[in-house]
Amino acid sequence: MACVSVCMSVEAVRVAFEFFSQRAALGFAIPEWLPTPDNLQYHSAVSQLDSAVYGIIADRQQRLATAQASPQRSQVSQQLLPSSSSA
Repeated sequence: MACVSVCMSVEAVRVAFEFFSQRAALGFAIPEWLPTPDNLQYHSAVSQLDSAVYGIIADRQQRLATAQASPQRSQVSQQLLPSSSSA
């Protein structure tokens, strides 16, 4: 499943870069709100990238919230610092 998401993101980046390359080569900019095939493909690519980035952010926020809810000492800190129960 992760590969599918990454592959879709890579394709979305390629589409976005291609869009801007073609746009620069034209010499004039067709408004992005105009529903041309290129603009529609570009907007789809941007939506895919948004989903990927916001998914990463949400996953990280969830991991941080879980870690704060049940704090566990890392193996290094367990070895370096005595636990309060052994004192």
